[in-house]
Parts: sequence; structure tokens; C-alpha cells
Amino acid sequence: MNHPKFSYDAPAGLGMTHSVVDVVGFDPDGDGIVSRIYLGDMGGNVFALKDDVVQEFTVCSKTIKKSVWTAHGPV
Repeated sequence: MNHPKFSYDAPAGLGMTHSVVDVVGFDPDGDGIVSRIYLGDMGGNVFALKDDVVQEFTVCSKTIKKSVWTAHGPV
């Protein structure tokens, strides 16, 4: 069984230097899929992960869509 994996390379200057104290997911378009995740840290910062970009590519005549998460912060 394949399990989903999450990996994240922080962009230069993201500024996350404190421990995360809370995380909340949000579905802004009401489609039942969380496409925003907000993280609060002990330094009073809020960071956002957004699933706004969809990549499409074709393999063996089949179109595959893949969501791409981007990081923003502190917001």
C-alpha cells in the first residue's frame, strides 16, 4: 500500500525559527478538499500552505493532474 508523503523545502527567507503551536486546515471554495493550511508558531508568526496550482501532464495517452503546494510566510 502506498502512503501519501509530505516533504517541504523552505524557500530562502521563509523565516520559520520557532516551534509550531497550532495548525488549521481550510476549504475556501467549499469543494470538500482542504486547500489551505495555516500554522502559528511560538514567535507569533502565521505561515500559509496553499494548494492553488494544478499541473497537468500526459503519460501513455492519459492526462494526469497533480496539485502543487506552495508556502507563504510569515503572513
